[in-house]
Amino acid sequence: MRNLCKKLSGFSALEVVATIGLMLLIYAFLGRVESVYREHVNRNRVVAELVGLVAALEKYKEIHGDYPRVSNNSDDDENSKTLNSALKGNMDPFGAVVPDDPADAHPGDRKKISLINTRIRELDARFIDQFGNGYLYYYATRNDVDNRVWTRHSFVLVSKGVDGIKTVVIGNDGTISQHKGDDIIADNTGIL
Repeated sequence: MRNLCKKLSGFSALEVVATIGLMLLIYAFLGRVESVYREHVNRNRVVAELVGLVAALEKYKEIHGDYPRVSNNSDDDENSKTLNSALKGNMDPFGAVVPDDPADAHPGDRKKISLINTRIRELDARFIDQFGNGYLYYYATRNDVDNRVWTRHSFVLVSKGVDGIKTVVIGNDGTISQHKGDDIIADNTGIL
C-alpha cells in the first residue's frame, strides 16, 4: 500500500515551476513570432500601396504633363497634402485648383479626376501607411532657391517604416541618401 501511495503522488514544486517557466518562454517566443509576422505583412501592404501611388502619379503625369510639384520651402506634411490633393484630382502640377464642375472651368482646363483606386488610409488630408505614418512625397520645386535644380528624372515617395523615423535624406536636386533605417522608398522605377 505504501508503494501505491508513492506512485500516485503529484508533481514536486520544482517540476511545477519548471513547467510554468517553459510555458511562459514558449508564449513569449510565439508573441515575438506574431509581431515579426505582422510587421512583415504591414511592410508588404506598404509596398503594394507605394506601387499603387506610383501608378497613380504616372497616370497624373500622362493627364497633366508633369507630376505634382511642391515648394522648396514646404515641409513633409505639406508635401504629403499636395500629393493627396493632386491624386484626388483637386490640383494641377503647379498647385492651381481644378474646378469641381466642368461648367465652371475655363476652356482648356481639365476636369477633376480621382486617380486613387485603392483603399489607402487618410488622416488630415494625407495618405497614411500601415504603420500610421504619412507617406512623404518629393518632386521638383516651384521656385529655384539658391540655383538648386531638381535633376532626378521623377518623384520620390517614402514610407518611414515601422519605427516612424525618416532616415532617408532627399536633396534639393532629388538625390537620395539613406542611413541605416527601415524606410521604404519608391519612384517611377519601382521600390528602391
